Amino acid sequence: PRYWPIYSSRKKVKVTMGKRITDSKAFNIVLAILIAIGLWFYVTVEVNSTTSATIYNVPVTIVNEDVLTSRGLMIAPSSELAVDLKVYGNRNAISRIKSDKDSITVSVDVADVQSAGEKEFQCKVTVPYTATGGSVAVQDQESYTVQLLIERMMNKQVEVRGNFTGTVAEGFRVGDFIITPSTVEIKGPEELIKNVDHAQVTVSRQDLSETYTGELSITFIDAEGSEVDGSDIVTDAESASVVLPVYMTLDLPLDVRFVYGGGVTADNFNDVVSYELSPDSISISGAAEDIQPLEGSTKIVGEIDLSELKDTYEFNLVLDPALTNDSGMTKVTVKVKVSGLETRTLETNDIEIINKPAGVDVEKVTQSLQVQVRGPAELLDSVEAYQLRVVADLQDAAQMPGQFNQKVKIYLDGDGKCGVVGEYSIVIKVTAAS
Repeated sequence: PRYWPIYSSRKKVKVTMGKRITDSKAFNIVLAILIAIGLWFYVTVEVNSTTSATIYNVPVTIVNEDVLTSRGLMIAPSSELAVDLKVYGNRNAISRIKSDKDSITVSVDVADVQSAGEKEFQCKVTVPYTATGGSVAVQDQESYTVQLLIERMMNKQVEVRGNFTGTVAEGFRVGDFIITPSTVEIKGPEELIKNVDHAQVTVSRQDLSETYTGELSITFIDAEGSEVDGSDIVTDAESASVVLPVYMTLDLPLDVRFVYGGGVTADNFNDVVSYELSPDSISISGAAEDIQPLEGSTKIVGEIDLSELKDTYEFNLVLDPALTNDSGMTKVTVKVKVSGLETRTLETNDIEIINKPAGVDVEKVTQSLQVQVRGPAELLDSVEAYQLRVVADLQDAAQMPGQFNQKVKIYLDGDGKCGVVGEYSIVIKVTAAS
């Protein structure tokens, strides 16, 4: 071989140019053997070695709980239904089962329980063979017990009510809650369930101006309105779908429409007529699109004919079905007073029958009628009986033979500043046509 000198301040070093030791076959064989020995050692010592561990909070399954229920008993929901298990065995198998603790079965059988009280139960622990290959066991398996509180059970249906603790915007109000479900079934210790009067959902939004919808949790309330601790209550619904309608409100003025007559004209109406409505306004509510068009308007509740000799009228208050009458008033009373006019009685025999039915003869039994006329005193003296005309319209009259009262309409010819007041009728006789 050839040598290349390397110069140093101290001594000369010779480096041989040839194969490196790491490239030799012998070196690789030795390295592979060492790695295999290391892996074998790891598997033997670390993976397949025996060790112990604690598996925390393994759930406990109740067996024959339906038998307990049939006896009117129950396990208090506050009872601890979990245990910590100590296991030993193959390290690798323990690691697998710790990551899948639900595969371990821990159960207690309550079939023999006959009465209420705190009781101790032996746990039955099963570690599945498929999860561990039989290489994991539970230490002191017979030592695992749980303490369960057995109580008298009660169940009942309670109403779900709404509670609004928020506020609405000015000019709005809330309606009645719409809650689904409207009732819930609750189950729990008898003494606790007895105290529950109803279930409740609470809306606490501020400045509401539109309908609220949402899913709200249910709480339980006693007869005094205090909340009942629900931690030991089992219910078939923990929340409810809630709709709280929000309506726009309005104070709506009321009025009547007058028909001039009996000496009352458009010219003297304000001078001679006074009237009063009770109520003269009502509070209404509804959707904004139904309320807004009514702002600034007046509701006309009826019509009054001033030729009638009445001083009190009553009208039914009818609203659009889309509106709600928050005042609750269904009738309006109107008191009318006419003053400054005089009344005079005249007698007339000018009676005319029109629209006689075919196939019958009609004759008037009443030959003369006393009629009241009202108007300004200075004009009333100039009214004469010949100006009065009595007209009986038989358009809708009965066609059977006999005598009947027939309403009539009386006209007063003139300038209209005086008029007839009151309602009148005459007697007519109907006979078959000859």
